[in-house]
Amino acid sequence: MAFKHISEVVTETRDYIDKRRKGLIKSCKTGYKKLDRNLLGGIEYGSVLSIGGRPSVGKTAFSSCLLRGIVRNNPLDDLEIVDFIWEMSGRSLLIRDLSSDLRDTYGNIISADLEKNPLSDEKMDNIDEILAEYSTLPWFFEEEPKSTKEFDDIIERRVTKEPKKK
Repeated sequence: MAFKHISEVVTETRDYIDKRRKGLIKSCKTGYKKLDRNLLGGIEYGSVLSIGGRPSVGKTAFSSCLLRGIVRNNPLDDLEIVDFIWEMSGRSLLIRDLSSDLRDTYGNIISADLEKNPLSDEKMDNIDEILAEYSTLPWFFEEEPKSTKEFDDIIERRVTKEPKKK
């Protein structure tokens, strides 16, 4: 790592403040007003966030709510999300999201009790509509645990492939 003289940091700081005031650098809104306010306008584009905690405390649920808020509250044409989900599959995550969107249980959506409570054709039509919307989102999943270097390489490849995406 190279040292920077304070004059370089001063120039970078002034440039950053000017670009923020002109709207050239923006923050990604989460849809949660208090969180956005405390994050000084939302999550700054280009950020890498890690959500950690003990097992079963709601990390995945929190992440899912955050990501749903991001895709609902920001222009999607210049946005890309790389979601590193290592505790469950993308399929399980989407079924959880469907459960939230449909206000139905995970078990009912997957017809866990097929004999007593099979999924209706109408509900399946609703699922198809929602999944069609999901399929257009700029959202990529990485489901396998990675080393720090592999994690860095994946992000670098995404940024190189789509340099104009935030």
